[in-house]
Amino acid sequence: MKFLSVILLLAFCVMNTNVKAQDPAPDNSLVIASFSFPPLLHLADNGTFSGTMGETVRFICEEAKLDCTFKLVPLKRAYNDLRHGRVDGLITLDLGQFKECCFSSKWFSEWSAGLFSTHEPAKIPSTREEILGGSLIVVNGMRSPYSFLPDMDQLAKEKSIRLYKVKNISTAVKMFAVDRADFLWGGEDFKWYLQRIAPNKQYHYKPLFKKNVVLWTQKVKSLPLMRFNKAYTALKNKQALSQNGLMIPYFMDKRYKEYSMPETMD
Repeated sequence: MKFLSVILLLAFCVMNTNVKAQDPAPDNSLVIASFSFPPLLHLADNGTFSGTMGETVRFICEEAKLDCTFKLVPLKRAYNDLRHGRVDGLITLDLGQFKECCFSSKWFSEWSAGLFSTHEPAKIPSTREEILGGSLIVVNGMRSPYSFLPDMDQLAKEKSIRLYKVKNISTAVKMFAVDRADFLWGGEDFKWYLQRIAPNKQYHYKPLFKKNVVLWTQKVKSLPLMRFNKAYTALKNKQALSQNGLMIPYFMDKRYKEYSMPETMD
């Protein structure tokens, strides 16, 4: 009987060990989608994911000891991939568009958009009425122009404004550089394109729309997001992040990898 008790005890210990060995590993991975938006988010010349916001999110992931993988895909696909659970996260504006599936991070970086023009700042429109009769270039697919002109398409149809919708940022900037329109709607980061396409162009920029860029994360990934948020707070307290939510220059200069815009880019 004593021998049998020892055997049963050993069997229980082996079973208990197996159960512990099969416990799930800590959830420490995130597959994060993004889209090309230099210099904020892009594939660098060496093929690696970078950008000022991209490197900042990677920096926070490392502080949180998270295994973050970045996927750069077209904008529409990035949004669909998050909505259908094909990725764990997405770096994009906080417009409340993913509240059903996801949580937004405590980390944020403010992004502004507005009007570029060769006019003096005082003559750049601040209201819908002030732009009537003028001409405007916008990038097709951007939603921020509608915050300034909710009825932009109707105004164009009525010929109250002359509207040029183009397929990408570089085309829009090239048109603005040769004065095809009075105004160009774009983000402050469009200055990066202007510096490369038309370095001698004289212009002014008036911000008219401001929103925060955040990391949206699937609700089932709440634990990695908690670690990400904790790491963000720690880095902020250590003053490793600037007021705009990006890494301070000391770290950015070491990590940021440049994207060289092709000369033939349309």
